[in-house]
Amino acid sequence: MGDALAFALLDDVRAQFPDSLTKFGRLAEFHAQYAARQGIARYLNSGRRPKALQMARDVGLVLDPAA
Repeated sequence: MGDALAFALLDDVRAQFPDSLTKFGRLAEFHAQYAARQGIARYLNSGRRPKALQMARDVGLVLDPAA
């Protein structure tokens, strides 16, 4: 459960700040390895993944460019 939560948090950070994980090699490596897991990769590439992350008061709807 902890890995899934960490991945979800890092994925949100990546979506909002695309270059942010490049500064943290081990976190970027963890994110990439978790995303490559067979079931996770299948879901991420399925088209079922939500494109909107959240509503931000100052910018409106925040979309994930990778979704």
